[in-house]
Amino acid sequence: MNALFNNLFSKLMGRGPEHYFDKAVDAFHAHQFAKALELFNTYEELSGDGSVALYYNKAQCYEGMEEWKEAEDTYRYCIEAVPEDPEAQYMMGRFYYDRGEPEKALQHLVNANAYSDQQQGDVDALSVLGFVYEDLQDPEQAIATYEKVLSLDRNLMMVRIFLSNLYIRMKKLDKAREYLPRPEEIDATDVDLNLELATTYGRLGSWPDTKTCCHRALQIDERNAQVYNQLGLANYCCHEYDKAVEHYQKALEIDPSYDIATNNLAYTFEKMDRFEDAIRIFNQYLILVKDDPQEASDVKDHIAYLVEAMENERQAQQAASDAD
Repeated sequence: MNALFNNLFSKLMGRGPEHYFDKAVDAFHAHQFAKALELFNTYEELSGDGSVALYYNKAQCYEGMEEWKEAEDTYRYCIEAVPEDPEAQYMMGRFYYDRGEPEKALQHLVNANAYSDQQQGDVDALSVLGFVYEDLQDPEQAIATYEKVLSLDRNLMMVRIFLSNLYIRMKKLDKAREYLPRPEEIDATDVDLNLELATTYGRLGSWPDTKTCCHRALQIDERNAQVYNQLGLANYCCHEYDKAVEHYQKALEIDPSYDIATNNLAYTFEKMDRFEDAIRIFNQYLILVKDDPQEASDVKDHIAYLVEAMENERQAQQAASDAD
């Protein structure tokens, strides 16, 4: 009765079911997920459309609302409705991967590629499958999957970067460089992509390229602590210690709890023989890592070493002064 009333009301208002579907899509893109879900439900009620495609949209609304159980159940409904639908398998696999459950994601992504109408597999599903193999500590399968992805689309820059990093970990640096994009190849406005590329070039010791990517990222997001930390590391490795200090301090101004930047700053002060500053920053770092007993113990030992080094230096200077 309610559906009949709604249908009649909509007709009187000159609004067909598609009106609600279009509004739902608009709400989804505006991140108004609860509103989008309500509108998708209205569309289903008026149109009688219970298609799997509609339920994909509903599941993504639940994800946006962080209602994970409802999202999982809705994706599962899609698979049960059409088990050999590659999109349903991909969406479920991606959902599990995003939720940090690579074991559950694996078979769905394998299925997505097996059921794909593309003879060599689906690029999106293959890409996520490569990420899953990495999470499952299976580098050989990850490499094979990434290489298959890139045989289909060489322009997937993040996949090229991930593949390069795998080769770096395997000490195959020539292969890493073969796949790694040049800075000018990637989107200059993508902060995350520039940061990933900067970090990877850093692992190869290519500091000018690291700096290039960092500076481009900061033109887009000047409040990105990770980029400042990576730039500081490039400065440090180029013996530009004053610049390294400047950039580590900028990272900590943005995020005072950034433990990696804190540790890097302390070691830079130590490298500059600014032992008092180094000890002060190491003590700050000690507070940040207090829940890691081994790291905290190592830091305490290092602080003790610096205190002793300072005392030895003071005594040496005093002895030299007395001799004069």
